[in-house]
Amino acid sequence: MNKTEENGWILRVADQHGVDGEAVLGGIREAFAAAQQSENSEARAFWASIPEDASELDVVLRVG
Repeated sequence: MNKTEENGWILRVADQHGVDGEAVLGGIREAFAAAQQSENSEARAFWASIPEDASELDVVLRVG
Protein backbone atom coordinates (compact mmCIF):
# COMPACT_ATOMS: atom_id res chain seq x y z
CA MET A 1 0.00 0.00 0.00
CA ASN A 2 1.41 3.34 -0.93
CA LYS A 3 1.48 6.49 1.21
CA THR A 4 -1.39 8.08 -0.75
CA GLU A 5 -3.66 5.14 0.01
CA GLU A 6 -2.60 5.17 3.66
CA ASN A 7 -3.33 8.88 3.93
CA GLY A 8 -6.70 8.27 2.31
CA TRP A 9 -7.67 5.82 5.02
CA ILE A 10 -6.54 8.16 7.77
CA LEU A 11 -8.49 11.01 6.21
CA ARG A 12 -11.54 8.76 5.88
CA VAL A 13 -11.45 8.03 9.60
CA ALA A 14 -10.93 11.73 10.26
CA ASP A 15 -13.99 12.61 8.16
CA GLN A 16 -16.10 10.05 10.02
CA HIS A 17 -15.22 11.74 13.29
CA GLY A 18 -15.26 15.36 12.11
CA VAL A 19 -11.55 16.00 12.65
CA ASP A 20 -8.46 16.35 10.47
CA GLY A 21 -5.82 13.73 9.70
CA GLU A 22 -3.39 15.15 12.22
CA ALA A 23 -6.00 14.69 14.95
CA VAL A 24 -6.31 11.01 14.01
CA LEU A 25 -2.54 10.53 14.08
CA GLY A 26 -2.29 12.43 17.36
CA GLY A 27 -5.02 10.23 18.81
CA ILE A 28 -3.12 7.12 17.80
CA ARG A 29 0.03 8.39 19.48
CA GLU A 30 -1.89 9.33 22.64
CA ALA A 31 -3.57 5.93 22.74
CA PHE A 32 -0.24 4.12 22.57
CA ALA A 33 1.18 6.29 25.34
CA ALA A 34 -1.91 5.83 27.53
CA ALA A 35 -1.94 2.09 26.96
CA GLN A 36 1.59 1.82 28.27
CA GLN A 37 0.41 3.41 31.53
CA SER A 38 -3.03 1.79 31.75
CA GLU A 39 -4.09 -0.23 34.75
CA ASN A 40 -6.76 -1.86 32.59
CA SER A 41 -5.45 -5.26 31.50
CA GLU A 42 -7.88 -5.43 28.55
CA ALA A 43 -6.64 -2.10 27.21
CA ARG A 44 -3.02 -3.16 27.60
CA ALA A 45 -3.77 -6.48 25.88
CA PHE A 46 -5.51 -4.77 22.95
CA TRP A 47 -2.63 -2.38 22.31
CA ALA A 48 -0.04 -5.09 22.92
CA SER A 49 -1.70 -7.12 20.15
CA ILE A 50 -0.70 -4.45 17.62
CA PRO A 51 2.87 -5.01 16.44
CA GLU A 52 5.30 -2.22 17.30
CA ASP A 53 6.22 -1.89 13.64
CA ALA A 54 2.57 -1.55 12.54
CA SER A 55 1.92 1.34 10.22
CA GLU A 56 -0.37 4.13 11.30
CA LEU A 57 -2.88 2.71 8.81
CA ASP A 58 -2.78 -0.72 10.49
CA VAL A 59 -3.54 0.94 13.81
CA VAL A 60 -6.39 3.00 12.34
CA LEU A 61 -7.92 -0.11 10.79
CA ARG A 62 -7.80 -1.99 14.10
CA VAL A 63 -9.26 0.88 16.10
CA GLY A 64 -11.77 2.07 13.51
